[in-house]
Amino acid sequence: MDNEVEKVNSKNGIRYNYKEDASQGEYFVLNDDVLEFYNSENKMFTTGSKLQ
Repeated sequence: MDNEVEKVNSKNGIRYNYKEDASQGEYFVLNDDVLEFYNSENKMFTTGSKLQ
């Protein structure tokens, strides 16, 4: 998927929201070296770690 995102600072890290509504409310947060994926109910459903 190739969509633009907007950057928003949050208490949990840097949050990225999709600009278009193609995500159905999903977003992700970059927190240190961990990428956290959230659904539209603000529940984390998976994470991704930085590759070394």
